[in-house]
Amino acid sequence: MILNLAWQYGGAILAIACCAYALWQGGRVERYAAGIILVGWVLTLLLQSHSLSGPGLWVQIIDGVALLMFIGLSLWSRRIWTLFLCACQLDTVMAHFSQMSLHSSQWVIAMVLGLWGGQGLLLCLVAGVIGHRQRLKRLARSQALPI
Repeated sequence: MILNLAWQYGGAILAIACCAYALWQGGRVERYAAGIILVGWVLTLLLQSHSLSGPGLWVQIIDGVALLMFIGLSLWSRRIWTLFLCACQLDTVMAHFSQMSLHSSQWVIAMVLGLWGGQGLLLCLVAGVIGHRQRLKRLARSQALPI
């Protein structure tokens, strides 16, 4: 139980740090994604079930809504990192279905949800912020060159 709480709250601290970086240094797309991740993460911590049967219906709904929002963001922005963000979130949603239908091992599902649905999303977000910063630098260099 203590290891589970350390994993959850350690992940929440990492999420806050990555999302703060995105809000501070990212563009509009990165900020929207950070907002979706932060709201989803906080709602998950508040509404998750602490039984051994899984995270609960509310977390599944939160993850499904986040997936739809990420798909909309990806279609709107047309940035490659948002496609990977959607893939990580889709893996999370499918892990919920797998657990419900196949009654998979709790530890396997926890690893999928933690790695792809947690750290995978954050990695995609940070990659998006780095790409945004590189685009800004390229734009500044191209405008500084004499014609």
